[in-house]
Formats: sequence, C-alpha cells, structure tokens
Amino acid sequence: MTADPAYPKPGLPVQLPLGIQFRAAPTLERFLPGPNRQPLATLSAMAENRGESFVHLYGEPGSGKSHLLQGAAALAVEQGLSAAYLPLAELRPHGPAMLDQMEQRQLLLLDELDAIAGLADWEEALFHLFNRLRAGQKRLVTAARQRPNALGLRLPDLESRLGWGLELHLKPLDDPDKEALILAEAERLGMPLDTAAARFLLRQLPRDLPTLIAFLDRLDRASLSAKRRPTIPFIKQLLTAEA
Repeated sequence: MTADPAYPKPGLPVQLPLGIQFRAAPTLERFLPGPNRQPLATLSAMAENRGESFVHLYGEPGSGKSHLLQGAAALAVEQGLSAAYLPLAELRPHGPAMLDQMEQRQLLLLDELDAIAGLADWEEALFHLFNRLRAGQKRLVTAARQRPNALGLRLPDLESRLGWGLELHLKPLDDPDKEALILAEAERLGMPLDTAAARFLLRQLPRDLPTLIAFLDRLDRASLSAKRRPTIPFIKQLLTAEA
C-alpha cells in the first residue's frame, strides 16, 4: 500500500479492489511475545528438534495459542522436520481416525483440545497416540483454554499423561503491547497507520487479538479501494458502515 499523502477523498468503497490480500501465515517471527517469552522460546526450540518433549499451552481465546502452534509447525518444516498442526474443533466431525499415524511426525501440534474433552473415542485415541509419540521420542504440543486437569476429561490415564509435560500459561498482552502489535501488523501490510489511530482502534474495538487483526485487514482493503489514508475519520466511517 502506498504512503502517498495525496490520496483523493471519496466516500467509503462499495466494492473491494481486485487484488485482495491474503493474510500471511502465522510465524514465530510475527508473534509479539509481551509477557509470553517463555512459550515462544520453548516452541521455537521444539521446532528445531530440541528442548521439551511435551508442552501444554493454555490461555483464553485470542491469547495467541493457535498462532504459536502454526508458527512452530512452519518453522519445523523449514528446518526439514516432519510436522503436523491439527485444529481439533474442525477435525472432530471426521472422527478420531484423524489421529492415525500421527506418531510418525517429529513434531505434532494439537490445537483446541477442549473440543474433544469428554468424547470417549477421541480421548482413547489420543491416549494411545501419546504413548506412541513418547515411545518414538517424538515431540507433542497441545493447546486449550485450561490446564489438562481442568478440561473435564473422562479418561483418567489421559489426564495423567497430559500432566506429564511442561504447562505454559499464555498471558494477555497489555495495551502498550497491543498497540505495538497493531502498528507492526499495519507496517507488514504496508498501511501508513499512526500511533493515534492505533490507540483509537484499541478504544473502539474489542481488545482480543483476532478481532483487532481482522479489522486491520478490512481497513487496509477499504483504504486501498477508497484511495484514502487510514486516518481516524476514515476508521470512524468504516466502523459506522460495519455497525
């Protein structure tokens, strides 16, 4: 996106430009750690086939769990390892057969563990998979909103296995960190967003990271289409149009 200050100033667009941008895949480099430097360092090491064998991440929605898992998977592949990222909420309708042969991966990352808690067939399949991964000296990362002993698992042996590894809590970013994240994402998009606009977004939008980042994508496309800079007045018009 150009930073040309001589943007014309038409109203909000009624259609988006043809060159719609796709969001870049999450990477560990793009993860703003804030208070979560240990989870970032731990998963970075695992993606390089060193460090911990099993880690469980837990934290509220929007805390960055999925970003970290997907970023670790991407880094592992770059390092020449076999890795798989499985979002269990999406895969649940397909049954626990989705876990078959996953012990062949050097790094396995299971997101949204909450989605299969209490499902006997899934829990049994995961229990056996855990044992195969451990026997093969492979690495496993799981993620959920809560610690393993608070997930409501029905299989005590699975809960016990999941408690063997390192548990890491992802803490929410504070406002200065979120502001820094907004500005970094805008820079990545090539969008000339200033600090005042970033602070305005924090005041006007829900503060979870997926909502903020998704709005930045929409703002970038809208400002490109309207050929206007993403100023506070323009942001207000977009928010009004979306209300």
